Amino acid sequence: MKNSNDFNFVAPFYDFLAKTIFGKTIQTAQTHFLNRIPKDANILILGGGSGWILKEIFAIRNECQIHYVETSKKMIALSKKRLSKVQLEKVIFMHELDRTSNQIFDVIITNFFLDVFEKKEIENMIKLLRGLLSEDGIWLFTDFKNRNIWWQKILLKLMFTFFRLFANLESKQLYDFDELFDACGMTSLKSKSFFHKMIVSHVYRKR
Repeated sequence: MKNSNDFNFVAPFYDFLAKTIFGKTIQTAQTHFLNRIPKDANILILGGGSGWILKEIFAIRNECQIHYVETSKKMIALSKKRLSKVQLEKVIFMHELDRTSNQIFDVIITNFFLDVFEKKEIENMIKLLRGLLSEDGIWLFTDFKNRNIWWQKILLKLMFTFFRLFANLESKQLYDFDELFDACGMTSLKSKSFFHKMIVSHVYRKR
């Protein structure tokens, strides 16, 4: 049986597909708050995809250390190809998060990651990651937001259907992330909307 949330099949054309639908907005949203990353930060990235964001981070914070969690082996292979030898030495690639680790991170990044899970798993994941975040650390989050606009609802429906078919997506709908983060003790310091407010980026901190 195929594993849930398996993006190996779509890995070679995932970025192209995103650009075809959203243009540069997906990347613009994910990089909007990268300047908030402090120097020498210890960073945890979950669901990093093909790794293009690693180049963006190193361009402004080349002294940082990164733990990069991505279940797709093909996505990790693509990510490694983007980096220089020096940059590769600063990234630890993992296929799953070690939930028993006591390591604390200055920055956590989840871009279009939580939307692949059902609500209970999202709640558990937020609680887990909150515990891995330092007291003054920041959580950079970018994802879709359901504005109940007819064409956005259709687009979201098509996307969820596509990824259920080709990536065995676990989730069947988009949840209210504002509500879920708030319930888990996280406060949004800054936010920015994109693509007719269908995409939103937040800088979260522990409340």
